[in-house]
Amino acid sequence: MTSHHRKPLGPFLDEASSAVTAHAGAALSAKRGDEHAGDITAEIQVLASLRLQLDEDLRCITSEAREAGCSWHDIASALGVTTTQARRSILEHEVTNLTTP
Repeated sequence: MTSHHRKPLGPFLDEASSAVTAHAGAALSAKRGDEHAGDITAEIQVLASLRLQLDEDLRCITSEAREAGCSWHDIASALGVTTTQARRSILEHEVTNLTTP
């Protein structure tokens, strides 16, 4: 049987990602000892915190991919953006980290 290497798809939403996000939100609230359970603005804050963390994790893994020899084209395809957008996102983050105390 021949094994075909599948190119990564761009990002997409499905039941699995929804379930993981819901679980992560609940886990973060519990870990922080959130006293405002059920408050919609507290849920917004938790999801925004998760988004910030995921953005940071994505930048880190993208940098690791570059160091491992992955092309900007392959990274951009996995992100569902253009090569220019992928490069700009990472380079802007690196400049921000150099200028932030």
